[in-house]
Amino acid sequence: MTAKVVFKKVLTRVLKLVFAFDRWHTSVLEERPYALDIVEYCNNRQKRDAILEIGCGLADILRHVRFGVKMGFDIDQKVLNAAAFLSFFDNGKKIRFEVFDFPRSDLKELVDVLIMVNWIFFIEEDTLRKNLEKYFSENVLPGGAMIVDTLKDPHYPNHHDIKTLTVNLACNVRKIGNYARQREVWAIEKKSLAE
Repeated sequence: MTAKVVFKKVLTRVLKLVFAFDRWHTSVLEERPYALDIVEYCNNRQKRDAILEIGCGLADILRHVRFGVKMGFDIDQKVLNAAAFLSFFDNGKKIRFEVFDFPRSDLKELVDVLIMVNWIFFIEEDTLRKNLEKYFSENVLPGGAMIVDTLKDPHYPNHHDIKTLTVNLACNVRKIGNYARQREVWAIEKKSLAE
C-alpha cells in the first residue's frame, strides 16, 4: 500500500468522524478497481460535457473524471458535505452536490454520462429497470452512456441481469469489467443522432 493510499484512508476515517457519515463510504478509490475502470472509461469518451453520479458518496469517481460539468447526487446529506469538503481542494472544476432519493426524486439534468453503481443491488428489479429506461430516454444525451453494475454475490438482495435491465432500450451494452464479489460493470451506450 502506497503512502498516498494510506493518507487517503486516514483522511477518510477522519472525515467520517467529523461529518458522521456511514462507514459504507470509507473505502478509497484505489481499493475499488471497478471505480478506477469507470474513471478510465469516462475519461476516454469523446463527448465529456456533463456527468452525473447518483449515489456518489465521497465523489471519488467524479473527482477523477475530466468533464465540463460534474454533478454528484446521494441520499445522505452528511456524505455530500464531506464530498464537497474534499472537492474544494481539487484543482479541477467544482462539483454540484444535491440530495437525491432514488426512485422518489425527479431527475431533470441532461448528461453525457450517468453513473449508478455500488447500490442498485438494493433496488428491486422492476423498479430499477423502469427508472433506468426513463433516465436513458429523458436524461442521457444522444451518444451518451449510463454506467451500472450487477452483482451475483449471495450476500446482496438483488442479482440483476443486464439483458433484463436493457431489454426495452435501443442501446449498445459494453462490459467495462469483471470484479470481486461477482461484480460486472456495464456501459449502456445510447446511439448518437447520426446513427
